[in-house]
Amino acid sequence: MRSTSSRARTFVYLDADRSASAMGRKEVIADVEAHLPEIPGVRIHLGWGDSGGPKKNTVRLLLEGEDTRTLEALGDEVQRVLSRVDGVVDVVSDMEEEGGREIRLDVDRDATARYGVRPSRIGQTVGFALRGTALPDFQDGDKEIDVVARFRLEDRRDLNRLLDFPMWSQQTMGVVPLRALTNSTYAQGLGSIHRENRITSYPIQVDLEDGLDKDDAWQRIDAALGNLALPRGYKWSRPNRHDQQENDHARNMAMLLSVTFVFLIMGVLFESFLLPLSIITTIPMAFLGVYWTLYFTGTPLDMMGAVGMVILVGVVVNNGIVYIDLVTRLRRDGCPRSEALVEAGGRRLRPILMTALTTIFGVLPMAVGEASFVGMPYAPIGRVVAGGLAAGTLLTLFFLPFLYTILDDARGTISRWWAWVVGPSKEIEVAK
Repeated sequence: MRSTSSRARTFVYLDADRSASAMGRKEVIADVEAHLPEIPGVRIHLGWGDSGGPKKNTVRLLLEGEDTRTLEALGDEVQRVLSRVDGVVDVVSDMEEEGGREIRLDVDRDATARYGVRPSRIGQTVGFALRGTALPDFQDGDKEIDVVARFRLEDRRDLNRLLDFPMWSQQTMGVVPLRALTNSTYAQGLGSIHRENRITSYPIQVDLEDGLDKDDAWQRIDAALGNLALPRGYKWSRPNRHDQQENDHARNMAMLLSVTFVFLIMGVLFESFLLPLSIITTIPMAFLGVYWTLYFTGTPLDMMGAVGMVILVGVVVNNGIVYIDLVTRLRRDGCPRSEALVEAGGRRLRPILMTALTTIFGVLPMAVGEASFVGMPYAPIGRVVAGGLAAGTLLTLFFLPFLYTILDDARGTISRWWAWVVGPSKEIEVAK
């Protein structure tokens, strides 16, 4: 159990070796919810997948506005609305804990205007009195001593002595006590003030049922909060949505650049920009394998998976390069196209399978393992590379000869068409 001044958390771990007839997580949560007593002033949140448990299926939204107290009140209403949404297990905010009692100095705007004292000077004075101000270090021989200027301890202990501190008034050309410019009150402080992108916000975490797609969950949340009336200047948003869009754009750009560079290199090496298109088609074949691998394993395409796709682009084309290179050399030696395709398939089958299998089994421990770095699991990158390379290799052996034949015929057709277009003009020039 972990606890704070206003919140306590209890974790229950289910026995991994329990019998098949024992209650599962959903049954345990329903049983606990039915038997927990109702305590006035106490709110109970039930969920799963926290410390040491499986990863939660959660989404996060932000309430944005100017005043944190107003955001807290709106947060209670949002939690009440979302708790009734189908598929939502629990709704909780990490900002529910309140701070301690505090002394507040509210600036009297009329008094500061009358005496000509800026509110910023009042804040600087109070900050100097309580926190102090760092001065240049004092040099004592080879040693540097930190120097801080602030009020004496006895002056900082007594509020009245602080309120009697004189402030210079430009209107009266004299001093005025701090208490004449402020109103002191005692109030309950905030546990924390949350800001994202320099905007005061109130984060809310929504725990979802296992298997519920997050896009579907956001549609339900949009529908539930669509009729919620928010004050002027307050709104709710999906955090990091803009960052996610930028990440998607960067990922797509990286994919485009990798495919472009691979195509240009093959075009230079093969001295043709048409036949390498047949090798490029191995990339969408591999992406088909990536899709089904992630689908059957229930793995989301996160940042590590995107890195794996960029790596896959440079790896999966190797089989096609090896095959087409041998086909080109056989045809250059006078072998007919059909015989060259069959001969190259037989001679390159074993190297292609060996290359693919060694790579697949090399990343297999990563694909089935649970290792992670700063919270990002390695499994997606291993599954992307293994599934994409397996599908790309299998489909390459069957479809690459067919695509090569089509593109080779297209190249011949384009050459004859170009000779027909350019040929007459050359004859006219020779006649002239």
